[in-house]
Amino acid sequence: MIEAAHCDASSSSLPEVRITNVAAAYNLKEWDKQQQAWIPWDVALPEFLVRTNATQTVFCTNLYHEERFPAVKLVLSARRQHVPLVTFLYFKKGKVVQIGAKSEAASRMQTALFVAFVLRVFHQEIRIFDFKITNICVSGKLRGPLDLHALNRFLKPKGRSSYQPSTEGTIDSFPALIGIVNPAFPKRIFTLYTTGSFNLVGNKKTLDWQEGQQYMAFIGGTFQATEGGLRQQKKRGLLQRERLEEAQRHILNLSQRDLLEPVPRPSKRRRLTSSPVDLLE
Repeated sequence: MIEAAHCDASSSSLPEVRITNVAAAYNLKEWDKQQQAWIPWDVALPEFLVRTNATQTVFCTNLYHEERFPAVKLVLSARRQHVPLVTFLYFKKGKVVQIGAKSEAASRMQTALFVAFVLRVFHQEIRIFDFKITNICVSGKLRGPLDLHALNRFLKPKGRSSYQPSTEGTIDSFPALIGIVNPAFPKRIFTLYTTGSFNLVGNKKTLDWQEGQQYMAFIGGTFQATEGGLRQQKKRGLLQRERLEEAQRHILNLSQRDLLEPVPRPSKRRRLTSSPVDLLE
C-alpha cells in the first residue's frame, strides 16, 4: 500500500490530469434457436471486412492484413456527431477490443454505436457479454523539474522503479523513470520525466488512477530538483550530447572510409616458411 502520510492531498495539491485513452474488451454472442442459448458470434474476418465496406449508413474505415495481424481494424464516426474516433479490433469468435475513448462513458457509448452498426449490417440478434475496462491511460504534469536520481534511490531498494539514463553516450537508454504505483498491483505503473510530465497506465477504474494521482503529488512535493542538482543534470546532458555527437562522427567517418578506401582482403595463398630448395632437400 502507498504510505498514507505521503499521499495526503492537503499537504500538496493534486496535479491536473486528463484521460488520454480508455481500452475495453467484450464478446459478441448470437442467439442459437436450436441450442436455445447464446453462442459466440463467429463470422469470418474476410466476410466481416466485405460487408462492412459495403455499408453507407456511417462513415466506416476498416483494414485487414491476415499476415500481419489476425483482426479487422474498424473506425466508426457518426455523421454530424463530434466525438473522438474510436478504433475497434474485431477478432475471431466475436471478441472485440476497442481503444481511443476519452472516458468510460464515451467508451460505453462507442460500444453501443458499434453494436448498432453490426445489427444494421448483419441483421442478427446479437448482444454484448463480459464487457470490461482493460486499461485507462492518464497523463499530467507536476510543477518544476524533478530529481529522478533521488527518487530512484528511494524506490529501487523496494523493487519499484527502473531508471537507466544515458551515461555512456548510448542511444538505446530511456530518459524517464518507470515505477510501480502500488506493489499489490504491479501492472499499474507510471512513467515520469525530469520536466515533471508523467503517464499512468494499467488502471482498471477511476479509483486506480486517482491513487496514482495522489502518489504523483507526493513525488512532486518531495523530490524537487535543487539548483545543484539542476546544474549536475545540465552538465550530464551536455556531456551525453557531446558523447553522442562524437559517436555519430566516428560512425560517419568509418562509413566514408569504407566507401572511399575499401580494406584489402588478405590473400588466400599460403606463405612458405622455407625456400623451395630446402623443401627439395
